[in-house]
Amino acid sequence: MSKPPELLSKANGFHIVRGDKIPGGLKQLALEAWLTEQPQKHFIYCGTVFGYGAPALAYAAQSCDRQATIFLSQSKFTPDWLSKIKDISKVIIQPPSSLEMLNNEAKHYKKEFDSSAHILTPGSYGAGFDEALIRVCKALLSENPFERMWVPVVSGAFLKAVEAAFPQSNVIPVYCARNPDYISNAATLSYNAREKYHQPAQNLPPFPSHPYVDAKMWAHIKQHGQKGDLIWNIAK
Repeated sequence: MSKPPELLSKANGFHIVRGDKIPGGLKQLALEAWLTEQPQKHFIYCGTVFGYGAPALAYAAQSCDRQATIFLSQSKFTPDWLSKIKDISKVIIQPPSSLEMLNNEAKHYKKEFDSSAHILTPGSYGAGFDEALIRVCKALLSENPFERMWVPVVSGAFLKAVEAAFPQSNVIPVYCARNPDYISNAATLSYNAREKYHQPAQNLPPFPSHPYVDAKMWAHIKQHGQKGDLIWNIAK
C-alpha cells in the first residue's frame, strides 16, 4: 500500500488519529487497497445513516474507478455525507428497514447484473478486508507505539484490526451499538456508550468527530483516560 497521510495530532494531552481528515474515514484507506484486489468492478453495500461504512465505500470506489451502489434505510436524520456520496455513487433509499431487509432488496437488485456485481458485508465488507485494515493501522502508527488506545465499536471490524496490529497495547473499546459482530476478549477495560446508537453524543471532543460513533468515547475518556492515551477517531 502507498504511504498513508500524516494524521496524528494532539489535544488535551491525548494523541489522536484524525480519520476525520479523510472524506470516508480511515476505512476508506483500507478499501482503496482492498477493492483493487477484487475481481468484481461493482460493489453493493447495505448501510446505516448513523455509521460511516457507506461513505467509506463510496469514496474508495471513486478513487479506484469502481462502481458503488448503496442501500440505506429512510431516517429522520440526514448525515452530511449523504448528499456528497450521491454525486459519486448510486444511493437507493428504502422505507424504514432493518439491515436484513436492505440485504434482501440488494440481492434482488443484484439479479440485474452478472457476476461483476458483489454484495458486501456491513462493516467488514468481505474476506481479506481485515488484513488490509491491519496494514493501514500499522502504517499510521509505524513509529509510534502507544500503551493505551481507545477505539469506537459498531461492527467491531476496526477494533479487531487494532488489536491484531498492536498486540502489546492496552486497547480500550467503547461499544456504540448493540450486538457487534466482534467483541474483544482481550480488553481489560471496556465501556458502553451512554447514548443509544441513534442518539448523538452529548459530550463532544475538541476535534471533529462522528457524533453517533467516535464522539461517544469522549465522555469516558474525560473520566477514565490517561495523558498520552491514543484515540482512534475513525471518521467525522
